[in-house]
Amino acid sequence: MRMISVIPFLFLAAAASADVTSDDIARALRKDLVHPYIYFTTAEKAALLERAKTSESAAAALKRFIDRADKLLGDEVKPVGDSAPYSYQTEHQGAASALAFAYQMTGDVKYARKAYEHASALAAVKSWVHPAHEFSMMYTRVWPWNVPDDQVNFSVDLGVANTGREIATVYDWIYPALSKSERDLIRGMLYERVIAPMRGDYDTHWWAHSYRCNWSGVCNAGVGITALALLPEHPDLTDML
Repeated sequence: MRMISVIPFLFLAAAASADVTSDDIARALRKDLVHPYIYFTTAEKAALLERAKTSESAAAALKRFIDRADKLLGDEVKPVGDSAPYSYQTEHQGAASALAFAYQMTGDVKYARKAYEHASALAAVKSWVHPAHEFSMMYTRVWPWNVPDDQVNFSVDLGVANTGREIATVYDWIYPALSKSERDLIRGMLYERVIAPMRGDYDTHWWAHSYRCNWSGVCNAGVGITALALLPEHPDLTDML
């Protein structure tokens, strides 16, 4: 699935000006957002499933997704330790995403329950920042990308952005199967780890305007998808978009 899929589902019209404001985004957004909506809506999901009935390649792809999810159902979700490696983070966000997609494609709540196990485990991870991207490692590496001297914030990196994007998608996909407290746990960690470090402080992050560097695109996408997933509960997040 590609990020560009978000646009036609959410916006009634594209903004023509480069100086887009929060009010512009609020006016352009659809007012009837019901999960799922980021990559596909319920109606569009029906079209995907119908295609799997008529296309051998689509059917094979869907089977691969479901087979992977079935294998994940039997895996134990181990609690994080004090020194959990970064691979713990990527393993569980990937598993949660695969299971959440299977839930959307089948409607079987067992996939959603297992997806939640993996997603909620990430709440215990103290930081989603990749160890190689902490200040001591990154400080001397960013200046070739024309970073101003006052942009020394390293609290949101590729790790935070990728985990935020994937768990925000999981939230969008398994939302109907979650209790209020479960929704709040995922929503809370997304807000704390991805939104709060950026909100009102965007320009202090070193990658904010380094458009020739891949960090700018990846991190903006991660923050944007996270904001999109939380919009029904936080309509004021149009400022992040």
